[in-house]
Amino acid sequence: MGIELVRHLTEPFDEQTSEKLNEIADCLNLLAEFVIAESRYSRKKMNDIHTLLSKVKITKDLNG
Repeated sequence: MGIELVRHLTEPFDEQTSEKLNEIADCLNLLAEFVIAESRYSRKKMNDIHTLLSKVKITKDLNG
């Protein structure tokens, strides 16, 4: 949503300002894509950890 807002703001400005705002919007888009990909990766790794832990049988209390 923020990216589209920045792109929409480019219309009333001169060409140089519009170009800079478009660059900002592109950077925001890349950042959003990175955050989404990192979140998916983290979620997959946590699922892998939970799967592995569910297969482990603890026979002794580790604290005592």
